[in-house]
Amino acid sequence: MSDTGDMIAFYRERLDEEAAAIEAPETWTAFEENEQTGTRRVDVDYSIERVTACTLSWRGEHIARQDPARTLKRIEAQREVIRLAERAHDFAPTFTSGFGAAMEQALRLFVVAYDGHPDYRAVWRP
Repeated sequence: MSDTGDMIAFYRERLDEEAAAIEAPETWTAFEENEQTGTRRVDVDYSIERVTACTLSWRGEHIARQDPARTLKRIEAQREVIRLAERAHDFAPTFTSGFGAAMEQALRLFVVAYDGHPDYRAVWRP
């Protein structure tokens, strides 16, 4: 497999891992922050409203924005970018055409988010 092919396979695996974590049928624990009662544990489903209500701080805003439905849409959009890049590939070891080269660069920009993963390769840096 080419280096670009390896990068695409690596990226697909990371997206699959993210989607699997989201789709796991579990609740998770948040901490309700209340001036009167203090902080307490609360089991939370994936409801944005409940997360925001339980966590009255910047953390609640951040957590609420990670809505699983939205994240799954982002993952699917990124998978579509991969499919577009593959269609643009000219079957050389790397993308060499203008559009193909731009698609490869876009993939590198997405993949660098996983640079802490043990399988990430420094040659994939943008």
